[in-house]
Amino acid sequence: DVYRIKYSDPSPDLIIAVAQPAVEFVLKHREDLFPGVPVVFGAVEKKYTESRSLGTNITGYLSAIAYTETLELALQLQPDIRNVVAFGGAGSIAKSLSQSCRDAYQAYEKRLNISYLMGLPMDALLDKVSNLPEQSIVLELPVWRDGAGKEFVGNEALAMVAASANAPAYSFWDVSIGTGIVGGYVHHLEEEAKAVARLGLRILNGEKPESIPIKPVPSFKYMFEHHQLKRWSIIEDLLPPGS
Repeated sequence: DVYRIKYSDPSPDLIIAVAQPAVEFVLKHREDLFPGVPVVFGAVEKKYTESRSLGTNITGYLSAIAYTETLELALQLQPDIRNVVAFGGAGSIAKSLSQSCRDAYQAYEKRLNISYLMGLPMDALLDKVSNLPEQSIVLELPVWRDGAGKEFVGNEALAMVAASANAPAYSFWDVSIGTGIVGGYVHHLEEEAKAVARLGLRILNGEKPESIPIKPVPSFKYMFEHHQLKRWSIIEDLLPPGS
């Protein structure tokens, strides 16, 4: 009702929907709220678009999370790893990302002990990651709300986990660099945002969304934090070229 009142006059020329919940909302209500308005989306995984009909007058960029590449990177830097612990928050988005992570790591389960700390209260999560066995690493999925209902902003939860963990932490997003993690093959969110914005400009300049194919956005980089490499005695010469 708020959107119907606020955006009925004047009607927007373009809708940019960021992340799957926003796209879901637009797909469900656009004929009622924004009839005929073109839509551009970003931060949406390929499996989401494969499982439903997007209809017409919509295009965008597909994001991905480099689960396999980041784990392979960690194994390259720390060949003695035996235990992989992924953690994340509560809620539908966290649940979806957790399932994607589990699917990606099925192939590693015979050679590594892989466990998931999802939806725990923060105190319990910090206790778990501070008592990990030797030869462990920690992998970050977002924590915007924990199992006790406490909410966290940005990388607040990640910084707490990285500070408490007795094992090096890796992430899949560039905005996590500087919070106490080692690094990763990270998704460059600013580059994706720019790509989505350029796509929006093309449509505002007259191109039709249906004439622009939906495709992956190339925005991954190897990034590391120098102090954390030193902290965990990781040799810089092992880093991929161009890191």
